[in-house]
Amino acid sequence: MTDTEVVFDPGTYVNGVPFDALARLRRDSPVSGSTRRRCSLPGGPGFWLVLRHADVETVLTSRSCSPRPGRDPGPGSGDPRRSATSGG
Repeated sequence: MTDTEVVFDPGTYVNGVPFDALARLRRDSPVSGSTRRRCSLPGGPGFWLVLRHADVETVLTSRSCSPRPGRDPGPGSGDPRRSATSGG
């Protein structure tokens, strides 16, 4: 199971927060996407996992990452990795 899957799996939290998996993701892949079919969101399946505070601020304030009508906010469009690394 990947660290993203560990963090996403509700069963993981029965034994506590997966701090080790979160630390590895923050270090190795602080902004990562998942296209898991179990995740049912308005824009379709999938989600972005944004783990560093500065990256979260950038994603939340970036126009390129804002969900807009007719635009898929999930992985594959409005890539927050690009905004988080470029500062907007």
